[in-house]
Amino acid sequence: MPRKFVDRLEPNLRQATDQIADLYVANLAAEAGVYSTTLAESFFRTPLQPTPKGFSFRVETPFFWANIIDRGRNAVSIAPPRKLAFFANPLEDDPRLRGGYHRTYEESANSRLDMPPDEFKRAIKEGRLILTNYAAPLSPTNFVIKAKGRFKRDAKEILGRTARTTARSYLKEITKDIRINITL
Repeated sequence: MPRKFVDRLEPNLRQATDQIADLYVANLAAEAGVYSTTLAESFFRTPLQPTPKGFSFRVETPFFWANIIDRGRNAVSIAPPRKLAFFANPLEDDPRLRGGYHRTYEESANSRLDMPPDEFKRAIKEGRLILTNYAAPLSPTNFVIKAKGRFKRDAKEILGRTARTTARSYLKEITKDIRINITL
């Protein structure tokens, strides 16, 4: 490939990859948003990094439980007399989440439910606090795979359009310099 064409293609490819990265984050947020608006709003991407094959980026979320929503989890049980406690509406009723959802597993595992006894009983009676010895398994949602499928289709279209536009522009430019001499 002529160096002049590569020099022209590179910034266009960077711009297209930037578009694709933003599109991937949007697709991921749309798929995750079906399960959690908090999760959908938390995705962010790293800046593009040059690699030998082009550019790369990473999409991240600060919440450890994104993996659980995506891949599911096994059933959880605990032996009596201890109980698993969870709230029907955690952000509204769980005093451990006053600052928002836990971001790391350690934050979640180390948080203890300390409620005054009368408030504790009232929360159970009103159905806001559920106590159990068993939590059923959580089925995987596979939102990452779903987003990746949409992403691949959209990325091919954007890269194809970028390559075609750059090639047309380059061809128009070099055909101006072509001279044909015919001698009979």
